[in-house]
Amino acid sequence: MKRLTILHDDRCAFCRRCVEWLRGQPKYLDFEFLPLESELTRERFPELRRSILGGELTVIDDEGGVYYGNDAYIICLYGLREYRAISARLSHPAVRPFVRRALNSVTQHRHTLSELFERV
Repeated sequence: MKRLTILHDDRCAFCRRCVEWLRGQPKYLDFEFLPLESELTRERFPELRRSILGGELTVIDDEGGVYYGNDAYIICLYGLREYRAISARLSHPAVRPFVRRALNSVTQHRHTLSELFERV
């Protein structure tokens, strides 16, 4: 695996801030960022229509792997030099329920977080 394509909600200030943060991190893998609702995304990934409509973070690797939600967050961390070890810990079966709850909470409240980021 050499590249991750990250489909994000570019209307969400929280999501845009996350993309900015990811862009600034040292990486093992190349990252490409595409808005979920872009024409380019629909053309390149027509089979992902359901996740695109749901606004869920989606990551596609260059080997055809597709990651949604919690797994998408973890694979993004996997691609970063300073966070690969953390991604391995977060992937452990004993930790997954806690990760799921934490990331689901962030996802459910991303619009509120977005409002806070727009004020900053």
